[in-house]
Amino acid sequence: MPKNERYLGDGLYGSYDGWQFKLRAPHFHGDETVYLDMDTLAAFYLFTADCLREKEAAYLRRQGLKLVGGTDGN
Repeated sequence: MPKNERYLGDGLYGSYDGWQFKLRAPHFHGDETVYLDMDTLAAFYLFTADCLREKEAAYLRRQGLKLVGGTDGN
């Protein structure tokens, strides 16, 4: 494991070399690796934020509530 590599959970490790983020998932047949530069990381962050916002809105709708200061998906 590289010096700056950190276990992130669910079998995933992350590291940063000053230029890009490396995500590594070890497998018995060899590691699966993905590299994210800053633009790709930003796109991934926005994607996850959208997914979480949709999940939160769905939860609030089930509770009969709405998001404050944002869209509730309706």
